[in-house]
Amino acid sequence: MLNSISIWTNLKTYNSCYLILNDLKLNYGMKYDYKYILSNIPGAILGIVFTISGIGKFFDKTDAVNLVKVVSEKIPTSTGWENEIVLLTILVELILAGLLFSKKKLFIAYIFSFLFVGTFTVAIGLLYHDGVSLSSCGCFGAFGFSGGIEITLGRNVVLLCLIVTGYLIEIQNESITSK
Repeated sequence: MLNSISIWTNLKTYNSCYLILNDLKLNYGMKYDYKYILSNIPGAILGIVFTISGIGKFFDKTDAVNLVKVVSEKIPTSTGWENEIVLLTILVELILAGLLFSKKKLFIAYIFSFLFVGTFTVAIGLLYHDGVSLSSCGCFGAFGFSGGIEITLGRNVVLLCLIVTGYLIEIQNESITSK
């Protein structure tokens, strides 16, 4: 008799916890399943990378300005605007990080992230193709996580894959919620 009472109490407790969690999910928008958590990983990682990169360049933009100078030798129209280009880059990185962290307008954030990282990847790829050697790309400024051109290209390819993954997850989430 004691075992059946114990089982009934545990079942009642489990059911109560389930109802409370379900109530929180339905009424307060709390999500706690693994699919939701996994779907937020690409945006969180990208948001962290953009934040660290933007803040690092804010405190030390020397290497980033040097990279823009090297690129501007290939594109003569951008000469003289190196500091402004780096400041604009910092602003764009922090805006993208804010969009990714807030989870608002994720489609736009992923598209602009792809264009943003893709543009730098193409520019650095052209430098690599031309045999230019840099000790640091200045991507993370004062934090110094930057490397040479090869490391930067590899890191950017990983970031582009992460952006595409996040975008595809968003498409899947959108199609599930629209049904």
